[in-house]
Amino acid sequence: MAIFNLWLPNVLHEREVCFDVTQGNIPELDRGTREWVTEALRYLGISCEPLDWTIKPWRSHYFSDYPDYESWEDRWRIGWTVGVNTNREVSLQGLPLLTPVAFDQLDPSWDGNFKSENHNGRALILAYRRNQENSPPEAAFAELVEQRLPRGLVVESFGQRKMYDAWTEFRTTLTGEIFPNRAQGVDSLVSLIKAQGSIVDWQDGFSKIEER
Repeated sequence: MAIFNLWLPNVLHEREVCFDVTQGNIPELDRGTREWVTEALRYLGISCEPLDWTIKPWRSHYFSDYPDYESWEDRWRIGWTVGVNTNREVSLQGLPLLTPVAFDQLDPSWDGNFKSENHNGRALILAYRRNQENSPPEAAFAELVEQRLPRGLVVESFGQRKMYDAWTEFRTTLTGEIFPNRAQGVDSLVSLIKAQGSIVDWQDGFSKIEER
């Protein structure tokens, strides 16, 4: 079993890329090192050198292997988003975007202490919706999140991109005192998004989204 899984590479600007990381085993990701980030990019098929990077911890329902479990810690898996400024233009053409990439390299900056509490103030919500003629406008998704946002939470970022022509990915990051006290509130938000026809977990996504 690999130490980490790398997910969902995305070009934000010509020389800026981000990707998500989840645990494949026990070790965690901390500050990262140049060598670690360089190798992660290489595993993703991105042949660029990192100039600098950021690592943001979160919990996400999408990456959970147990989205229906009673424990909120099982439903909302810990992970990280790595944002990288690179030395040249990044292209993802021809690369698999949904399939996780096994990455078996420890982060040397991790001191061996588990810091799951660092993840409790940020929730990453991922949703995939099939593009259809009668689909609501994409702005409606952001409005839905704003309207049903649990009290005390803030939308840190919202993004969207087309996936394989037939799908749109919506990516929302919430911040605040989320876990454990507002776990039910973000659960309800995810359930509402799912009820409106979006895919909200990776296992469902693999079975329905065709990579083409």
